[in-house]
Amino acid sequence: PSYRADMLVELGMVQGALDEQDAALAALVEAADLADGLDDHVLRMMILNNMAEQELRMGQRVAAATHQRDAMRLSLELGVPLLTGFALVLAARMAQPAGDDAAAVRLHAAADAMLEACRFELTSDDRALSDAVLAAARARLGPAAEAHAEAGRRLTPLAAAAEAEAVFDVVIGRDTPVLH
Repeated sequence: PSYRADMLVELGMVQGALDEQDAALAALVEAADLADGLDDHVLRMMILNNMAEQELRMGQRVAAATHQRDAMRLSLELGVPLLTGFALVLAARMAQPAGDDAAAVRLHAAADAMLEACRFELTSDDRALSDAVLAAARARLGPAAEAHAEAGRRLTPLAAAAEAEAVFDVVIGRDTPVLH
């Protein structure tokens, strides 16, 4: 079952890259079901992260926020900073369209610092999505954007995760937005 779940994740990623969104999500849901039966927290974390990315690309913001929040919590518990960085990227991509440009810039700067420490670079399609969000945020923030980016680079992983958690909660509808 673990090997099958791994292959389903790979299949989902390929299908997503080929713009076969529904098939990609179906493969990831099946993989998540298998991971639940295995009680494999690392596999579950990775699947939830991939599901969230796919769901956000499909416009399923509440599901994406729910799954990414759960993946982020696991990444913090398991000590996997790469996956925490991925969660911050998605939180930034959710914050900006919701009107919290400052949080988007801070969270992405924190994510970039974490990903750099892990020696990881976003794929070109991910970078393009992030660049569009950051350009919109920076355009609205003006010169203040750099101060928010610097503040984001100084966030501890736990502080950045707390800010991301607040973004996820807003998207899920569990709180009202706090504008910075």
